[in-house]
Amino acid sequence: MADLIQKTPQLRSVSDFMKANEAKLARMIPQHIDGKRLITAALSVVMGDQRLARCDASSLLNSLLQAVACGVEINTPLQHAYLVAYGQSCQLQIGYRGLIHLARQSGEVTAIYAHPVCEPDVFKLTLGSEPSLVHEPAIGSDRGDPTGYYAVIQYLNGTKDFEYMTTAEVQSIRKRSKAGSNGPWVTDFDEMARKTVIRRLLKRAPLTTAAARATQIDNLRAMGERVDFGKIVPEASDIEVPADDIPDGPSPMAPPADDDVPADAGRVRGGAE
Repeated sequence: MADLIQKTPQLRSVSDFMKANEAKLARMIPQHIDGKRLITAALSVVMGDQRLARCDASSLLNSLLQAVACGVEINTPLQHAYLVAYGQSCQLQIGYRGLIHLARQSGEVTAIYAHPVCEPDVFKLTLGSEPSLVHEPAIGSDRGDPTGYYAVIQYLNGTKDFEYMTTAEVQSIRKRSKAGSNGPWVTDFDEMARKTVIRRLLKRAPLTTAAARATQIDNLRAMGERVDFGKIVPEASDIEVPADDIPDGPSPMAPPADDDVPADAGRVRGGAE
């Protein structure tokens, strides 16, 4: 790794920056995480991927800092987050499993999950003063394509909340996304649909600082806007971070731009606000 860093100017720049600011970076890492190990692991990911190694230093550094500030491990079997090379620009993409992981760290959440609903399933929604959701998946048969998706969150005090979206509503969000015609929207639609409904549910959930940062970064990426690291992480105001350039065109791993949709448009929800 050391040889590769010395041979690649942008990697040397990123490595030197991370080492020089290690003490400052430690202030923004969630307390339960080994910050030094997280930073070392993140750098190892970059050094081990030639596509990332060719990215410009500015986008690499910003992506690494975002991952560190959210406390997520990147490019691991946990599938919490990824560093994705788009041309010479690197972007941090947070997966739905990463959002679930961060949401549970609040101490108030005991469970959070999302599932598809198919035509032969038994599915019933009840709203009003006593909202409820019943789902009995069909077993031993071809369930066909999903007709909708839902996410449920359960809190420590026993209360629950849920969010439901029809497949048509998910598809409408896909059309709004800059990456709707390529990448995971095409190869992993089910994963992206689950992430979409989870994101909406988490807007009403108590979040840790790290989880709030992750959802904010994810939202900005979805809309193709710049990530102002200083605003997202005030603790890093004394760290001079290079500008985060947005590449031309959509990232192949860009999350759905569901924040372009009005807050209550076509939404079925349950539980207390």
